[in-house]
Amino acid sequence: MAGKAPVFDPIIRWYDTLNSVFSFGIDRHWRMLCARKAAAANGHLFVDIASGTGKMVHALKQALHHRSIIVGVDPSRAMIEWGIKKMRYETCTETRVFAVQGIAEKIPLASHSASAVTCAFGMRNFTHLRGGLQEIYRILRPCGIFSAVEITYPHRIFTKVFFGPYFKYFMPLAGNFLSQSRSYTYLRNSVMNFPSREALTGILKEVGFRKADYQELTGGIACLYFAIK
Repeated sequence: MAGKAPVFDPIIRWYDTLNSVFSFGIDRHWRMLCARKAAAANGHLFVDIASGTGKMVHALKQALHHRSIIVGVDPSRAMIEWGIKKMRYETCTETRVFAVQGIAEKIPLASHSASAVTCAFGMRNFTHLRGGLQEIYRILRPCGIFSAVEITYPHRIFTKVFFGPYFKYFMPLAGNFLSQSRSYTYLRNSVMNFPSREALTGILKEVGFRKADYQELTGGIACLYFAIK
C-alpha cells in the first residue's frame, strides 16, 4: 500500500489468501497482464509501488526474461518483511529483488532511473493521487512505462447486476468477519471513491505522460492502466 500502511497490517497472514478467494483467483491473471506490459520496457531497473507482500514483484520476476533489478516500495515494514520471508522459498533467477520502505509521494529513487514502474491495487491508497503519479513520472526514464492494475466498480449493466451486491455487501461483511478487522470496508469505500477510468487517464496525461490509456478486465471489475513517459 502507499500512504496507508496500517490498514492491512493486522491481517498480513491472511491478506493474500483472502484477496485471492474474493477475486476467485483472477487477481493473479490481472497481475501478470500488468507485469507483461512493464516487461516490454528497455532497461534493467523495475520498480513496484505499493508492493505489499510482493505478489506483483513475483509476477514481474516471471515476466522478465533478462537480468534485471526489481525494487519494491511500500510504507509498511511488516508487509515488506512478510514478502521477503515468502521470497526466500522461490527459485533463484537472474533477477535481483530489493525492498525499500517508502511512500508513493516520496519514492526514494533518483530521477530518470527506472525503466518501468508497476502498481497493483495500490493507487487507491495513495495519500495524494496526483502527487504519487508525479513521483512515478519523475523516476521513470524517457520512454519509460507505467503499468498499473486496479479494482474498479463496473459500469456495464450485466456485470453490475451480479458484481454490485457481491462487492458492496458480501465481500466487506465476509472479509471483515474472517479477518476480524474493518479492512474490507475500507477496500470497498476506496474503490467507490476512486476516479473513473477516463478521469485517471486524464490525470496521467496532466502530470506529463505523453500517452495514457486503459483496458477493462473481466467485464469491468478491474482495469489495466498503461502510460508512457
